[in-house]
Amino acid sequence: MPKALKHDFPIGHLDYCQICGNKDLSLIIDLGHQAPCDSLVTSSQLNQPETTYPLKLYHCNQCGLVQINHVVDPKILFHPDYPYISGITQTLAINLLGIADRVINLLKLKKNSLVIDIGSNDGTLLQGFKQKGMRVLGIEATLIAKKAEENGIPTIQAFFNENLAKEISKKYGKAAVITATNMFAHIPNLGDFLRGVRTLLVDDGFFLSESHYLLDIIKTNQYDSIYHEHLRFYSLKSLIRLMKYYNFSIVDVERIPNYGGSIRVF
Repeated sequence: MPKALKHDFPIGHLDYCQICGNKDLSLIIDLGHQAPCDSLVTSSQLNQPETTYPLKLYHCNQCGLVQINHVVDPKILFHPDYPYISGITQTLAINLLGIADRVINLLKLKKNSLVIDIGSNDGTLLQGFKQKGMRVLGIEATLIAKKAEENGIPTIQAFFNENLAKEISKKYGKAAVITATNMFAHIPNLGDFLRGVRTLLVDDGFFLSESHYLLDIIKTNQYDSIYHEHLRFYSLKSLIRLMKYYNFSIVDVERIPNYGGSIRVF
């Protein structure tokens, strides 16, 4: 890894690729200044000032990553009253619950294996693993963690990082599988995150991510998927390059229909 590139990005403007560090970037679209999309304004706030942030989309001409060029503080984007709940969308809930069957059959997981979901929201994904006899643990930064607990899913309310991974490893042991669905493109502390995943996985463990797929974004003109939570839009080429920095090998990839077209990466 280049010495200057730690994959842990500062809040504010970025003028280099979030994966390879190259400054050879091409502007795709400039959407001006926009407010965070999940900070919903109440009727009493309609006449008050609203904070906006730059929203420009760039393409890296070296590794193929597409990214926005401004990092908003995650504590602002994923605030305690964050409104998105995965379990209320039937098609998404079906997909999340179905991940358990796919992963258990593909990886031949033994019962009582530890499965950890990062960005676990209301625990819908982990319900599938729990029903199949796995030990489960969710990690969720917002108050939705309490809803997961009410649904019977043990959940830590925190942002995931390497230090938290060490604490979890001591208390719960190492995980056979760690999942990150529809959030792996959201995190600015990407290096800290992946170091934490490595710390928390058993030696032959699997990290599974699901993210918007750049090819589908292009094919269907998904301009409405460009917002501050989505720091990166991955191509397979850019993901392979990213994972090599952390000694991960991509061993399987699946196209899935979620959110207008995504990829599931093992």
